Amino acid sequence: SYGNYDASRIAILKRMADRLWEVDPGAYVILEHWTDNSEETVLSNYGMMLWANVTYAYQETAMGYHTWDDGSYGKSDFSWGYFREHGWSVPHVVTYMESHDEERMMFKNINYGGSSGEYSTKDLPVALDRMKAAASFFFATPGPRMIWQFGELGYDVGIFYQCKTCNKPIRWNYLNDPLRRKLYDTYSALIALRRAHAVFTEPGTSVSALLDREVKYLRLNHPWNGEKVVVVGNFDVIAREASVYFPVAGTWHDFFARTDLEVTASSQLMTLEPGEFHVFTSFQPRVVPAEGLVTVDADADVELPTAVELHANWPNPFNPTTTVAFDLPRAVSVRLDVVDVSGRLVARLVDGVRNAGRHEVAFEARGLASGVYLVRLEAGGIARSRTMLLLK
Repeated sequence: SYGNYDASRIAILKRMADRLWEVDPGAYVILEHWTDNSEETVLSNYGMMLWANVTYAYQETAMGYHTWDDGSYGKSDFSWGYFREHGWSVPHVVTYMESHDEERMMFKNINYGGSSGEYSTKDLPVALDRMKAAASFFFATPGPRMIWQFGELGYDVGIFYQCKTCNKPIRWNYLNDPLRRKLYDTYSALIALRRAHAVFTEPGTSVSALLDREVKYLRLNHPWNGEKVVVVGNFDVIAREASVYFPVAGTWHDFFARTDLEVTASSQLMTLEPGEFHVFTSFQPRVVPAEGLVTVDADADVELPTAVELHANWPNPFNPTTTVAFDLPRAVSVRLDVVDVSGRLVARLVDGVRNAGRHEVAFEARGLASGVYLVRLEAGGIARSRTMLLLK
């Protein structure tokens, strides 16, 4: 009866929730429930929150894929992340772009992303900017959101690294990468905007949206304070002309561009470059984002490596974990292996396309015997190797 309405299950959950609220009336009760919506509606109305998985649609959105094999739309439609799509009266849908169960968006971008001409969602600056565009819709939608670990920095280690449930390498060094830091600051600015204005959090806010096409729209209208928001983004890999509807004439504020747009007619014709998005507000935002957070050429001031280079691991000797770093002057297919002195493969650390720049990969040697090992890099037809010493 897992997917069907089960009154006994509802009674059990209500009893547990009531006991929690006796101890702490402000406690959040969040369920990974996955049952029929009629059952989830009862639990939502009772005060519990429930997960809604739209990770696949966000992945397809960021990569630039919008139609199924038969040409119909819906592949990138993440509207199920909005509580009224469930027919609920309260904003108790906890949605997310990533979780512990699905592949990372950035991993999908740089390994499987779409392209047209020189524009490719596999390129790191483009992939990160498309994450920002997806986040603008994610945070603007009323209801609780969940950010999975390091998603705000564009974490791109695959879920099957070593094994699906194995520990994944920590990437605090991403904070020092100017491209990834801009994604982090974009998340921060969107969250601050959301917290500063009731239009994003008021359950009575009216929402209209078109979220299954290449150009997506989201419009918010607060029920009594007059705050209005229009979010528009082109998630295609080519430029698109779009008619952007503004519910009222007057001065609108482009949040990230930090400029004003004078709207004289309800429909404004705009040409949007691939990956371009805007968050327009009818009010002067109380939050001012940093300049240049969403420009696709954000790497213009970043000095890229001039050659393929494999650096000495650190620490060395090590036990049981060490870090291997390598530089790439351009995006290429990479294979990074650890082998023993007889040439036997011990671990495959990287196998796929990686973008230009510095890459750091953790290697855990738990279960291996002390001794000398080789880390071997193959990238763009160039091979490099270095020795590592494991001492236990």
